[in-house]
Amino acid sequence: SFPTRRSSDLFWRGNTVFLENGDLRRAEELMREALAVLGSDSPRRSTVLVFHADALASLGDLEAAEQALGDAQAIADRDDDVKSLAYVAWSRAALASLRGDALATERLLREVERDARDWFEGTTGATFLSDAAEMLDRLGLATEAESYLARARARAPDDEFVRQAQATLLARSGDPMQALDALQELTRGDWLQKRLIWRHTALTA
Repeated sequence: SFPTRRSSDLFWRGNTVFLENGDLRRAEELMREALAVLGSDSPRRSTVLVFHADALASLGDLEAAEQALGDAQAIADRDDDVKSLAYVAWSRAALASLRGDALATERLLREVERDARDWFEGTTGATFLSDAAEMLDRLGLATEAESYLARARARAPDDEFVRQAQATLLARSGDPMQALDALQELTRGDWLQKRLIWRHTALTA
């Protein structure tokens, strides 16, 4: 239907064009527009809400992000959408780590794995493990972070998200020279999104 196509177009532009290029405000606006167009009974709504929450969190509006995730969970519960519930828990873990709540972060990460399905066995699973490593390292849980990173590397050692997590952990608490090499290697490639450049500059410093 036209509303579904219109919502998909708005979401794609917000997430793939503006978010990846660092225009967080415009990305959030487009995702909000996508939600306004998308029907309340659409099974896609939960997915869009999760990405919208991530955009809101990137803008620092953690309360609005939490509210969006609450809406996403209600829809996923209604539709018995286990995959969406796992994504909600993943995003909530990220919010908890940003708030400095180590207990909640660890609990939510375990919840993601508990409810994981086939997506966890693919590249998305390696991305999750890498992201989890960064969250835990942010909280000062170095041993736990290294455990998640080791699992990610065992699955996909050349994956860019895995390499990014490894570089981040090295920069925060590892060997400085190895960290510089890892960060510069990522910067020289064509994978690094513009929205992440400032972060790599900070880690390099």
